[in-house]
Amino acid sequence: MTSQHQFQFPTPPVQTPVQASVRAASERAAAAASAAATPRVLELFASPELRRLLSACCPAAAKLSPERLLDRVRAEAKAAEIVHNFPARPAGEFVDVSMASLEKYGFFLNQWQAQLIPPAEAPPDASPVWTPGAFDPRSTAANASSAHYKNLGPQIAEISIFGCPPFARPLRPTWDEAANRLVYAAHNIRRLDTGSAPLFGNVGAVFRTSRVRKMVEIAPIDTGIWEASCNDTYGPPRFNLDCSYPMAPVGTLDHFDHVLYRGLGSWGGDGSRGGRLPRRSLAQSAAELIARSAVSPPLPPLP
Repeated sequence: MTSQHQFQFPTPPVQTPVQASVRAASERAAAAASAAATPRVLELFASPELRRLLSACCPAAAKLSPERLLDRVRAEAKAAEIVHNFPARPAGEFVDVSMASLEKYGFFLNQWQAQLIPPAEAPPDASPVWTPGAFDPRSTAANASSAHYKNLGPQIAEISIFGCPPFARPLRPTWDEAANRLVYAAHNIRRLDTGSAPLFGNVGAVFRTSRVRKMVEIAPIDTGIWEASCNDTYGPPRFNLDCSYPMAPVGTLDHFDHVLYRGLGSWGGDGSRGGRLPRRSLAQSAAELIARSAVSPPLPPLP
């Protein structure tokens, strides 16, 4: 007997046609933006301040020419782990893939898909549970229109930064629409032991770069942090980022000089916005990144 509440969720293609179209547009925009940013990155890498900082923290990197240093950073970025952390069992404020849902459905669900399916541990005739709870800039905020998300719609990261098309019904995507959204991941160029932030879960899925290379889009910083810090309709900023550095267009693993430059600048802090980030120069941010990356082994100890 088949229950009237039996739900079927067909496995989507590895990359949907909509995702492929969005990614192709991002590749074109990234190529132009990266090329335009290269002179600024080389100027930064040649600056006396950065050279002084690298001499103190990373003597081997300090000996490299600006061009060679950029080549090394690019090579490291292309080799760095791409990691998504998630809870082994559903828990916490983020609705995400779990070990049980991976086993049950056989593919890596994004967070929209994870909210549409019944919990993997539930009986077969269970209905999907849709609970867009607290503001989650990574997923549940996307394309919102309720009073809780007032005025956020045009600024949401998945649409305005990554270029995803909006849902026909805000916060109520179809299964096909959900499949067009993205799986978030951390680009572990700083070589964190946990890969991604462990607050998102105690399991880290490391994607094979050769399989996902042509699907990856890279933002300068975590877009959730940016939305919660630079989108004034959200409320008081979470961090005093320097919001003058735009998040779009995103980069790819082949074109990301603009993403590198903007990411370093965003963490510079903005005293006018309050918050807890200390003011730091582009050179200071660059030295911190290079010190943590494989450009300057051995890895320094974490504080």
